[in-house]
Amino acid sequence: MLWRLRRGLPIMRPWIAQYCYFSTEKMNSRYRIHYLRDFSRRLFWFLSPWLALIGGAIVLIPITTQMPGRSHEGPAPPLTDTELVLRGRLRSHVDQLAGHIGERNMRRYNALQEAARYIEEQLITAGYSVTSETYQVDDKPVRNLVAFLQTAIPTTTPRRTPRTRSISTL
Repeated sequence: MLWRLRRGLPIMRPWIAQYCYFSTEKMNSRYRIHYLRDFSRRLFWFLSPWLALIGGAIVLIPITTQMPGRSHEGPAPPLTDTELVLRGRLRSHVDQLAGHIGERNMRRYNALQEAARYIEEQLITAGYSVTSETYQVDDKPVRNLVAFLQTAIPTTTPRRTPRTRSISTL
């Protein structure tokens, strides 16, 4: 609710306007102290949450956005033989998926199926057993690939079934 003060002064909210003294009459000191004390209380309760929020942000933002550990300085260490082989294999997979096959989505359904076949072949070559979970999207079959790596069972526990480890759901 807005309230216009006497003598055409600007429109103010009532709780602020009641503390503004524009009358020609003099206020007695007890009346003035009462209103000033009430005004300071209301101002405190109005500003306290905002100050707490700003103070909390000033304290918490640097703490929560700080990266753990130290940054690496200088040149990178040379790659080991295993890392060099892995780099070559990863590069060939990325070239096949991103370069040769390209974008994979329902608008390019053939590319999506070709990527699924490629990934399935690579997982089988790596020694995983692959199963497909097929479902329908826009009346077309789409599948998730789930790969399991069979591990050996110790001979001391013959009743257990082979443990499997799921590595990928595409």
